[in-house]
Amino acid sequence: MDERRVADYFVVAGLTEETDLLDDTTLTDSSNFKSGYNQAPITDIGVVFPTLGETVPEDYEMIERTPTGILADLNHGSYRSIKCYLCFRRGRDKPPLVDIGVMYDGKEYLMEDAEVVKTSFGGRVANVNNSTAQTFITYRRGTTTMPCNALVVTDICVVVASQGESPPHAFCCLDKNLNKGLIGSDVFLCYKKSMNRSRLLTYNPSVISRYPMGDLDHFPFPNSVPLFCLPMGASLEVWPDETSKPKPVFSTFVLTVSDAKHKVYGSAVTFYEKVPDDRLTEKEAELLKYTPDSGFSLHTNKCICILSHFPFSDTFEQWLTFLYKIAASGDPQTIPIERYIVQLLDEVPFPAPHTLLQLTADCQSNRVIMTQPEDLPLPRSAAGFKHLLVNLGPENSLQLLLLALTEQKILIHSLRPDTLTAVAEAVSSLLFPFKWQCPYIPLCPLGLVEVLHAPLPFLIGVDSRFFDLYDPPVDVSCVDLDTNTITVSEAQKNILNVKLLPKRAAKMLRTTLEELYANLMRNSRVNNNQADGDWETQFQKRRKERVEELEIQEAFLRFMAMTLKGYRSYLLPIIKAPTVGTTDPQALFKLNEFLKSRDKAHHKFFSLLMHTQMFIRFIEERSFVADGDQGLAFFDECTERLSHDDENIKLLEIEGGGHKSERTVFLLPPDPVKPDASYFYNEFILDPMLLTNTGKQRNHLSSLYQSMAPGSPMARRTKHEIKSAQKLAKHAKKYMKHPELWARCLSGTCYTLYFMALPSLLSLSIGKECAVLQQAYELLVRATQQELSCDEVCYRLMMQLCGEYSKPLLAVKLLFLMKRAGIQPNALTYGLYNRCVLEAEWPAQSSSSVLLWNKLRYVVLGAARFRRAGRRHATRRQSASIEGSQTFLDPSDRVASRSSLDSHEAIQGDGGTLERMYKKCFVSIVKGATNGGSEQTDSTVSNVQSESEEVDSQENIDAIHVAFTPPESPSENPRILSRSESAGDALIIDKLQQNKKTCSRTLQFNGDEAFEKDEKSSPSKTSPRTVVTENDPLGALNDEEPTPPTITPPPESTATTPPSFAMPSDEPILFRNSVQRSATFEGSPPAQSKIHRSETVPAATVASSLASLGSSFKMNFGPSSLTGKKSNELIQGGISSLKSAASSMANWMKLDEIKEAISSTSTNSTPVKVADRMAAGDVPEGIEGESTDGSEGGERHRKISAECSSYRGSYANLKDCDFLPDSLFPVPSDVTADSEMDIVLTSCSQCHNCLSLLYDEDIMSNWSAEDSNLNTQCHVCKKATVPLLTITITQKDTDTSEPFSVPYLNPLVLRKELENILIQEGDLSLAEAKFVEEHPIIYWNLVWVFDRINVQTHLPNLCLKSKSNTKTVSKERKSEEDGEKDASSEEVSGLMQPVEEGSDPLTLELATLAAVKEEPQHLVASVSVRCMWDDPRLHGDKPHMYVLYQSTEQNNTMRFMQGVVNSVHCNDLSDPMKKLASERQKTLRSQEDRCISINTNRSIYRDILFLTCKAIGRSSIDLNVFDKEYSSAYSRIPDRSAKLYGIQDGPLSLGSVYCRQYFKPLLIP
Repeated sequence: MDERRVADYFVVAGLTEETDLLDDTTLTDSSNFKSGYNQAPITDIGVVFPTLGETVPEDYEMIERTPTGILADLNHGSYRSIKCYLCFRRGRDKPPLVDIGVMYDGKEYLMEDAEVVKTSFGGRVANVNNSTAQTFITYRRGTTTMPCNALVVTDICVVVASQGESPPHAFCCLDKNLNKGLIGSDVFLCYKKSMNRSRLLTYNPSVISRYPMGDLDHFPFPNSVPLFCLPMGASLEVWPDETSKPKPVFSTFVLTVSDAKHKVYGSAVTFYEKVPDDRLTEKEAELLKYTPDSGFSLHTNKCICILSHFPFSDTFEQWLTFLYKIAASGDPQTIPIERYIVQLLDEVPFPAPHTLLQLTADCQSNRVIMTQPEDLPLPRSAAGFKHLLVNLGPENSLQLLLLALTEQKILIHSLRPDTLTAVAEAVSSLLFPFKWQCPYIPLCPLGLVEVLHAPLPFLIGVDSRFFDLYDPPVDVSCVDLDTNTITVSEAQKNILNVKLLPKRAAKMLRTTLEELYANLMRNSRVNNNQADGDWETQFQKRRKERVEELEIQEAFLRFMAMTLKGYRSYLLPIIKAPTVGTTDPQALFKLNEFLKSRDKAHHKFFSLLMHTQMFIRFIEERSFVADGDQGLAFFDECTERLSHDDENIKLLEIEGGGHKSERTVFLLPPDPVKPDASYFYNEFILDPMLLTNTGKQRNHLSSLYQSMAPGSPMARRTKHEIKSAQKLAKHAKKYMKHPELWARCLSGTCYTLYFMALPSLLSLSIGKECAVLQQAYELLVRATQQELSCDEVCYRLMMQLCGEYSKPLLAVKLLFLMKRAGIQPNALTYGLYNRCVLEAEWPAQSSSSVLLWNKLRYVVLGAARFRRAGRRHATRRQSASIEGSQTFLDPSDRVASRSSLDSHEAIQGDGGTLERMYKKCFVSIVKGATNGGSEQTDSTVSNVQSESEEVDSQENIDAIHVAFTPPESPSENPRILSRSESAGDALIIDKLQQNKKTCSRTLQFNGDEAFEKDEKSSPSKTSPRTVVTENDPLGALNDEEPTPPTITPPPESTATTPPSFAMPSDEPILFRNSVQRSATFEGSPPAQSKIHRSETVPAATVASSLASLGSSFKMNFGPSSLTGKKSNELIQGGISSLKSAASSMANWMKLDEIKEAISSTSTNSTPVKVADRMAAGDVPEGIEGESTDGSEGGERHRKISAECSSYRGSYANLKDCDFLPDSLFPVPSDVTADSEMDIVLTSCSQCHNCLSLLYDEDIMSNWSAEDSNLNTQCHVCKKATVPLLTITITQKDTDTSEPFSVPYLNPLVLRKELENILIQEGDLSLAEAKFVEEHPIIYWNLVWVFDRINVQTHLPNLCLKSKSNTKTVSKERKSEEDGEKDASSEEVSGLMQPVEEGSDPLTLELATLAAVKEEPQHLVASVSVRCMWDDPRLHGDKPHMYVLYQSTEQNNTMRFMQGVVNSVHCNDLSDPMKKLASERQKTLRSQEDRCISINTNRSIYRDILFLTCKAIGRSSIDLNVFDKEYSSAYSRIPDRSAKLYGIQDGPLSLGSVYCRQYFKPLLIP
């Protein structure tokens, strides 16, 4: 359906002139019709003692035998007792009996309207008990004015329970023993009640009127509706005149249409109307024995019904009852009934969570409550689980479940038709994930009763009056909802016992049902004593009832999930070309293995279950899931969640946690047709002239709650997947604490975006589909190797595309790729895969011989790998045996002493450890260079040491340090697209406008300026940080920083060290950051505040190992070299190649010397104020509060004496990190290829609060895990801000367009927005050029994202296509005016060239531009995309150093920058940082405007980094080493110099480093 409607049809059914009479012959054609079906009700009851000579009156009938043929003596089995029998009389001469009871005299009291059978027919005391205690029979008689359809007693019987008898079906047993003697049988009295039937004629019902008159396009009117409206037929009945009119009866029924794929729910109200005598024919009068003056009147039943695709039974009951009261009242009405019908079907929208339909304006109580159906991943149904549990109880509910699971013939009956349908629907729903495959009729009409004799299982519900006419077949199990009894067929009575169910699952189900049943009984008593209350109370009551329904349904769902737990591992996917028998159950599922996996005690149950049609159908549906079927995927998740044996886990929940916060939508009554008109109704007859549409359109409020269209996109997630993703988003903050996982999450989402655009790419890659699909598969392989969290929708979409383009072999490879990635396909993905390989055309070369050769190839390769591994293992064992005497450094002996920081490093043998130690010794920022700095890679850096000394004066470097001042006016920033320019993405702009209240500077979307100034709230006016000395008793903060001691290396060390290893820094790189400081130093992890050693290594041996290690590398080993990072990393990282050196130098240095060196270093330090460090923002985002050593407190600081030097240990996490990932992508070339269009994008933007520059890696690491949050967090001011993506387009032979900006979206947000667009516009919307103009925010973010993950798509060419179309249109308009109509085609042909064979298929979408020519041909155009790291426009006239480096000649400024570059070559970043910070402070002091704060300046880190990349070359720089060296230098900044640095000068956080490395490197302008 295109639009969800509340109701589809309104029907009035009943007796018409064309209806046919249902005679006895018609009713008994195919059934066992009872001879006494039309018997009169019982009017009297009595007791007779035959052994005492009493006789039964002529009009009475004595009950001589029980249903099984035993004597019906009430004193059966008693010793020396008289025989006692019951007698009853039938008739219509007086009111019948409505109830029968048993009273123990002296112990119970008689009801007011009840009577007692005190004497027998012989005048004796009618005591039916043979003991001294007397027992009497009681009864209640109906009144003379009772309705003719009231329930009356129609039959009585006696059962002897001691002889194994039970009450007959549909009989109610009085639970009071009639024989209470010491010796005797247990005798019970049973009776049956049914509707009183007067003289009547039964007809086939027909449609009297309906609306709409014609059939709907999506749903033709079912012709069988009248039969279900009146299942017992349309009757013409004769009533006594004094009889009261019966109340209307509400009923429900279910119809299946479209081959049982969809259900239609009917809600009906049946009532009686008086029939005039003139409508009665002579034949009918004769059959009814009716005369006008006989004291009787004619009545007929009629039904009004609503048909809908949604089970709004409670709502429709109130609405239909209101219409009936209008027609039955006979009062004049200002609004006709027809107007209410038109309003409901044509004007009332689909209900919101809370909708209140007011029916009349003068009476507030006449209103209808409508609630939105719960959006659950379960089949829609009108199930009433409360009715099931209340009417049957826990034990009978289990019995009914067993009957349904084993596919028995089930007949459910009741005198309440609405309860009957609700229970039948519940039985069908509790089988989930199974679907009942046999005949299913919840409310079977009288004309369809022949289905009860069908030789197959069925699930049918009938009115209990059916048993007045027929006897059910012997092989049918009957369920009586009125008496709470289940009668199992004789053939299955001894087999189908509740004990057959799986014990554990059945026990949990029984316990849960018993608890819920007790709660329902308790709540029902409370609700009966409460009034309805106001409409808000009714909404809460409706919600509470829904929660109770879900609790019962969840209990059955848990039972089914526990029963079928683990079934997925026995599914057999199709992995070869299909043949005969491929779709057989044995080929799709391991039936025998599944049975063996179950408990042997339950094999009988599972054998019966696996032979049912619904189990076989379940396997077929699970293997070939239909589109949009989300139920099986949800059931799989339930089985997984229960696999952890969590019995209290919640499987079903109402969305949103409740509708209490939802607004209530009020709908007014319909308007009168005419202002002064009045309408009268004597009977329910509709006027066709009033059943006309008033022209009012349905309120489109329902569009807010619309479901997805049938033509939904391939990449659409199921409702359950979306809900699961939202739940995971709440826990996604763990990615923020583990930055590598967060970077993988962002990168995986970007890959998912590519696959969402893949259908559009394939539609434009005509003839190259195979290449595109192979490229997409390789992209998935790359994502799997990089352990990126790609969504399962990527694999599902690929499999669907493989099916469309007939690539079954690629689908098989995708399935195995999913298994390697650890992704188990859900039901939808698995079904699409099987359908693909089943329906696709397999290539001819995929024969069995090819498959066998491939298998042989894999065997040979596997054997080779095993041999290689065996040789390595043998070599390792041999090496271990040779060095058996030197096991004190064996890795197996030091595993226990590893800290939590070392736990991620696997013991990889000697080679890996030596390589890591080598990298620590000789690592350099410049790739290929050494740490000595004697060799330079850049020819422009020469004589830097002497030249750098000349540029220390203020006048020589003013040109550089003025660059640190931010632009005074932000008007030079590129404009942001306005709301009107954003077209379909205007909602995103609306979200951004909501940030005005939280930002001191707001975004402007309708002007040329991107920001507005607010000097009063400008963050630049914040006062600089002041040094607090109040709590510094030693005065360390007032003293100058003492010069750290220098360690003179031994003469032999300097003499033998090669020049390439000279280290001009103040610490040797080998031991820098290698040994942890003591606990007196800030930033040292508390768990590693002491030097750790292995449990098997003595202290002296450890010290000797360290000494020999330093000697072997000819490096300095002194106190300063022990002030680095983790001691246990160095001590425990010994390798076998160094064992001999460690042993030979065992007596060179003792452990006490190490301690003495540390203590001597500690006495020359200065204190650190922890609060000042935190205030300065030293703790990077994503590391704050994270414990890196397994300690309880994370970081622990201690104040020390004034002699200690300062140590900015907040960034030790990055500085001390042993492993930082290399970039996953190569560095792109700066050379720009010739192209028709050049697109330059940059994400560098300014914070709207503090004007600090935000760069891409910082933006990504501070994004929120919510898929609706557009903000990131500024790493300087820690406030939310919206990053921007700036685009500059340059087209060939034209001027560069004005830069513009769009919001830079989080990939999680971008994925959600793109999914919504694809749902509304389809998969191929990304292939149309208008997408650029209609969704510019989404488009430019996609272009940026796809370039960042280094994939080629058609999206850049869409921009050129859009520009060309725009120019073509304008040119055509101009040519029409000037008569030059060929100009447009010439321009298009001038822009693009014909495609050659073998060209890139990713640009073939431009072939659509050839439509302007007579002979279409493929065209190709080159569009280059470059993503920049920085945006020079944000610096105004004060650029970064890298900009000056490219434009400045050889002068003092250039020499200063060359000095910075030379320091980078020497791995020394401390000196450039000090000089830049010092000169920046001098520049700020010399300015007249003193309101500019350091926090608003650019980052020194960025200035040095960008200059280094430009001067040396981006590909020659190791960014990880640069970051670690910068972090190390920043951590050593003295406290007295900390005021020279701002938060923006700090190093990157670990999260930013990971985000940078997991994406393609950005270019520097």
